[in-house]
Formats: sequence, structure tokens, C-alpha cells
Amino acid sequence: MKAFIFLFLTSLFLTSCGHFADGSSVWQGGLFIVPLLTLLGAAWFGYKAYKAHNSGSWIIGPDGETTDKDGGNVPYTKIGWTWFSVALLVATVVIVIMVNSDK
Repeated sequence: MKAFIFLFLTSLFLTSCGHFADGSSVWQGGLFIVPLLTLLGAAWFGYKAYKAHNSGSWIIGPDGETTDKDGGNVPYTKIGWTWFSVALLVATVVIVIMVNSDK
């Protein structure tokens, strides 16, 4: 969870780094929308993973059988939304670094 928070904060703070030699921002002209959409997607999928984690849902095992957690928390690693969120956070950080490096 600490790595997730670190990636989220990194993606927010890195967006203010890039300026061209003339002082204009690398994010002007609508380019900011690309990392913004991936960051919003990561937040949405993270929220869905959090809700699924606390739901006490049924878990489907590898053999297809379901087991009732009876109010317990589903592990984050067993929730697909978690991996979507992490992938989008990594994509956001990579996009921000690549755009800032092109200045």
C-alpha cells in the first residue's frame, strides 16, 4: 500500500517539472489530459479495489469453487481492480517522465 501511495504522489508532483527554454510549460496545448486521464483511471480502479477489499465478498478459487469470507477482507492481490490501478499509476509516471524529458 505504501508503494501505491508513493506512485500516486510521484505522479502528481512530477507534472510541475517541465518548462521549455522560453519558459512555457510542456503541458500547454492540452497535453496534460493524457496523464490526467490515466491518473483518474488509477484513482477510480483504486477506489473499486478498496470497496471490493472491504466487502467481504465471495472468493472464486482456482478450481472454480467459491468460498464465503463471512465478512472478512478480500486480499488486494486477489482483486483485479488493484492491478488495473497499479498499471495505470505506473503508466502515469512513465508518461510524465517521458514528456518532461522531451523538453
